[in-house]
Amino acid sequence: MANTPIILRKPEFPEVKHEVYFDIESDPTRDIDYLLGFVVKDRTQGEDPEYQSFFAKDKSEEPQIWQKFLDFLVGLDDFVIYHYAYFERQVFDRLVLRYGAPTALVNKFKENTIDLHLKVIDSIVLPLYFYSLKDVAGYIGYKWNDPEAGGAESVVWYNDWLEKGDTEIMKRLLRYNEDDVRATLAVKEWLEKQKP
Repeated sequence: MANTPIILRKPEFPEVKHEVYFDIESDPTRDIDYLLGFVVKDRTQGEDPEYQSFFAKDKSEEPQIWQKFLDFLVGLDDFVIYHYAYFERQVFDRLVLRYGAPTALVNKFKENTIDLHLKVIDSIVLPLYFYSLKDVAGYIGYKWNDPEAGGAESVVWYNDWLEKGDTEIMKRLLRYNEDDVRATLAVKEWLEKQKP
């Protein structure tokens, strides 16, 4: 029984057509948010959603990936954006301050984002010490391509890639971000099935 989760309440999720699962990679040492990755799951389609990302090779490209993300937001309707923990909202606010964004889009983002970490701690008790994305998704059976990968490794890989320009390092970085996005999706779909 010690390994069984205790469901406190059934988590509620909005019924929407498009579910966006979103994750950001940043390097605080360079003060850059270099990768905005996501999948868009169309609830009316059965297929596996395709991973997409906006990547900044350096600080000068950060405004461009921000603009691409805003353009992506403009095109969304009947949607919700899922992320895990507060970081994505924090970065969004930082990029708004840095580069600006129309108020309507800022509101569109804020009114349609759900922090799955809060949903987990609000609705379930797991036999874990920590409730990080890695811990929770790992508990439900999600496996990362690189079991050693984490936010710190992502920063190291980004810096290695800047130095060497090696496409293999870039692939590793993107795969890690995609894993974070897909792990977020796995947590949401698992949570949805839980009830007291």
